[in-house]
Amino acid sequence: MTVADVTAILLAGVMCLILLMASATICMCILHREFGWNPFTTRRKR
Repeated sequence: MTVADVTAILLAGVMCLILLMASATICMCILHREFGWNPFTTRRKR
């Protein structure tokens, strides 16, 4: 394991985390826009 290998693995992990967070945020925005579902409120408003 060299320093370049460690940095490459860390960068790959950070990119995967960023992609997961972005996809989750986009899915929440789409659900909120299409179905009026707000992930920040536990009660369902009609």
